Amino acid sequence: EALQDNAFELYYQPKVDLLTGTLKSAEALLRWQSPEGESVAPDLIVEWAESAGRSYELTKWVVHKTLRQLREWQDTLDIGLALNIPATLAGDPDLPSLLQDAIAIWGVDPTRVTVELTERAFIEDKQSGYDNLFRLGELGVNISIDDFGTGYSSLSYFKHIPATELKIDKSFIDSMLVDAQDMELVKIIIHIAHQFGMTVVAEGVEDMESLHS
Repeated sequence: EALQDNAFELYYQPKVDLLTGTLKSAEALLRWQSPEGESVAPDLIVEWAESAGRSYELTKWVVHKTLRQLREWQDTLDIGLALNIPATLAGDPDLPSLLQDAIAIWGVDPTRVTVELTERAFIEDKQSGYDNLFRLGELGVNISIDDFGTGYSSLSYFKHIPATELKIDKSFIDSMLVDAQDMELVKIIIHIAHQFGMTVVAEGVEDMESLHS
């Protein structure tokens, strides 16, 4: 019903360059408020969509809404936008066409678009997933590995995935100031990403102490 009524919203979380302090990009985050006024978690929305067989339709809505917003900002803001793709769609043969068509419709620069996929997406259907990622790369779209280190980490896939960005999961950022081992893990993840030529995004930096660490 929310899809039919266009009742979903996208919020845009800033991604700031720590060296310059400038806004470089933003991530589109799905939000929905039920008719009863309750805010529903995006993970639950995605789960409902998957169970109802509407995951592709929801993703299509997010893609077009995000790229429409990017087009509106393109002439005044020098930023990119990132959007999340469910792991279950990573190997969908229609995914590259969905992105290609949306980029053409909204007339945006594909190099300003980042597709975020969790590690789970690379594990479940490796061949189809890899094929899709290379097709997206050919379009000029950036690939980001989301929620890194939360359960499926396998360094072997770094050799095969054309990713340009790695995101450190918020759980590590939240605990690194009180857990020396998590701090070391964050340092190791940053080093690995840089060794493979990736930029690094730290999720959930919300205070000055975390920022300077």
